[in-house]
Amino acid sequence: MISLDLCLRRYSLFFLFLFFFGSCSNTEEITPEPLPEGAVSLEAMLTDDLGNEKRVEVYYQLYKEYRSKNVSQAEEYASKALSLASQIQNLKYEARSRHALGLLQQQKGEYKKAINSYLRAADLFESSGDIARMADATNNIGMLFLNVEGYTYALQYFKKAANIYAQNKDFKYLSVAYSNVATCYSKENDYVTSSEYLNRAIDATNKTTPTDVGMLAYLFNKKGNIHYFEKDYELAISNYEKALAYTGISNHLKSTLFDNLANAYMYLARYGEAEYWIKKGNEIENIITLDISSKIQSYNIEGELYQLQGHHEKAVKMFEKAINEADETAFNEYLDNTLDLLSKSQRALAANNVRLNIQDVFRINDIRQRQQTLKESFIKDLHYNQLQILLDKEVESYHSEVKQAKLDSERITIFKSVGIAIACLLIALIGTVIESSRKIKKHEGDHYRMSKIRKLFQSPLGKEYLEDK
Repeated sequence: MISLDLCLRRYSLFFLFLFFFGSCSNTEEITPEPLPEGAVSLEAMLTDDLGNEKRVEVYYQLYKEYRSKNVSQAEEYASKALSLASQIQNLKYEARSRHALGLLQQQKGEYKKAINSYLRAADLFESSGDIARMADATNNIGMLFLNVEGYTYALQYFKKAANIYAQNKDFKYLSVAYSNVATCYSKENDYVTSSEYLNRAIDATNKTTPTDVGMLAYLFNKKGNIHYFEKDYELAISNYEKALAYTGISNHLKSTLFDNLANAYMYLARYGEAEYWIKKGNEIENIITLDISSKIQSYNIEGELYQLQGHHEKAVKMFEKAINEADETAFNEYLDNTLDLLSKSQRALAANNVRLNIQDVFRINDIRQRQQTLKESFIKDLHYNQLQILLDKEVESYHSEVKQAKLDSERITIFKSVGIAIACLLIALIGTVIESSRKIKKHEGDHYRMSKIRKLFQSPLGKEYLEDK
């Protein structure tokens, strides 16, 4: 994610890894029996006689098969899994499918849909007792805000996720959440707090079994970046060296560290050591594939090293390489940095009466103007502030919806309780009326019989009977 208000020089060094979770739970999948591997085998299971419980599992597994290959196909299976899980009231797969849709929507840039999916997934995970995945969904909400530079909003969700991981002693993902918190603070130039959270992330990583050395190397590299931003280059180098000391780290991370070390030594004017790390970087870049932005950054570092030593002709050649790597039809903040550095060397050469190719000067000016136009269009299209407001309103709307649903549920419960009470009262009243009626009839019957007996004894025949007795 690009932060345009940061000094462009920082981008020659700052390689930002952001974490969002597809699923972090270490618990086993809830499939009772192992499913076959591969999309073809799974799709072959979708026959008419397949039960709904197994079918929803297959749909979800097919989403996982397609999510990195075919987003639209993955979305189709995630939607089917969600629909069926909701229909058969399978809360676990309803939550997972909802979360899966959020990941796919985020990938497509549909942030409003994604945040709604994550919010619903978080509530479903909580209802099903899957607290680890509830934290994942919460973290991913933070990622959405981070992507649109809504750092204050993002912090709320990253910290909430971190609290859940801490309570569950899930140190692996606690480290990731702390790292994301650190990223927010560094973006707001609060480097002290950012460093504190990176230390927490390192402590959490050290508690994992086995220890994730790749994560530790990443975190120390990130700490080095923080000190670099503070212009404490010695401390930056110390952290880069700590990161590099771990065995088994990826070649891409090594390449990043080599560039970062060269950059830091360069600003200490220790050019020999900077050249050493540039050579190390060039060696490893011959065996890995770097993206265009990383290549441009590497060329910028090497070119600036020559520039600072007064070797402007060498510097210009490196900056030309960077320009040739770039896609001039798309805005690239690293290329913007290249053009600034190149202009500086061209001015220095002109001041030393070195003849410049006028066509090259015009070409660079054209590229600069095109990049400026693309940059303005890029910033305009992002609408970060509007997106932040939109996402915040979506969260507010969702919570209002949940609150209203709870109120409606409470009202229904109250109405049901009142209805039951009234029904009981009516039944009791009817019973009382029936019992009273029965007693009245019994009393009237007894009175009638006694009256008949009295009349009988008062008759001549009755009197005669009594006299005989």
